[in-house]
Amino acid sequence: MLTAYVDDFDLQASKEDSEKHWKGIEKKIDFKEPARYWSQEPTSHLGCQHRIAQAKTADGHTVTTHTAEMKAYLLDLVSKFEVKYNVIVKECKTPYLDATEEKKIVEGSRNDETPRFGNQACSPPMSGLYAARSARPDLNVATLRNARRITRWTIVDDAKLPLHRVHQENGGSWFPV
Repeated sequence: MLTAYVDDFDLQASKEDSEKHWKGIEKKIDFKEPARYWSQEPTSHLGCQHRIAQAKTADGHTVTTHTAEMKAYLLDLVSKFEVKYNVIVKECKTPYLDATEEKKIVEGSRNDETPRFGNQACSPPMSGLYAARSARPDLNVATLRNARRITRWTIVDDAKLPLHRVHQENGGSWFPV
């Protein structure tokens, strides 16, 4: 299956068929770079870096792995948000707002207080949802919980906006949600 979005192409095919299909496509379309497939070299598609690897097991079977990574996409998402709203996205260990902190926000707010991000609230969660579904399934629940609030956005939702930086235990690096 070949999907295309503007100038991004993604082909889902076997190793043997990939080469045949790309050669046929390249006869009609002049790409800037040669096609890379079934390789540890990353292939970019809509901000997601894909890598394919194959290895033989001790009993002779072939194991194929696919990894998808969107660190640059997510960092760019956070950077654009910070610039647009003149804020700094704080680091935290979880994408969920602590109940005690939520209570403080509610108690410290006025009933007529307008949420800061409500008028543009759908863009970051939807971009985050795209990333969660493409490369970070661990973030689907937090992103969906936030996205379902878009039509009823409050100042509590401002605090829950899924742009926190989530600490990854494997390696200690920080990724934005």
